[in-house]
Amino acid sequence: KSVVKITDFGLSKQLSDLAHKYKLKDIQAKLPIRWLAPEVMVTATYTFKSDVYSFGILLWEIFMDGASPYPGMKLAEVRVKVKSGYRMDAPDRMPTFARNIMINQCWPQAPEDRGNMTEIRSSMESVLDGKVTAMGVRSMYMKT
Repeated sequence: KSVVKITDFGLSKQLSDLAHKYKLKDIQAKLPIRWLAPEVMVTATYTFKSDVYSFGILLWEIFMDGASPYPGMKLAEVRVKVKSGYRMDAPDRMPTFARNIMINQCWPQAPEDRGNMTEIRSSMESVLDGKVTAMGVRSMYMKT
């Protein structure tokens, strides 16, 4: 089984091969606060579910033409608000299917309530392959 990993530039150490958990080596290191899941801000430990949260931020950025997340907020404000459950509004141009993935699969507060990347990929492929429309309804013009 292949696993894709985006590097952390040496900011973390793996806690266990089985648990797939990582701990930040240096809490004082300059961190990408705007992309961190709420639990990482609290425990300095992240998992695949933390990556799912960050993927939701990436989706937001894509449909905002690369704008920086949490526009107009200072990092301290982002940290406080995200830990208390705040999420950015979905971009107006974001298709319904991407909005649903971002909000329902990527951004739940509790990591265990988030989807996994296999589920997210499957949801996206269903739309891209024409199995469902971007609205989440089977297309009557679907290719067979």
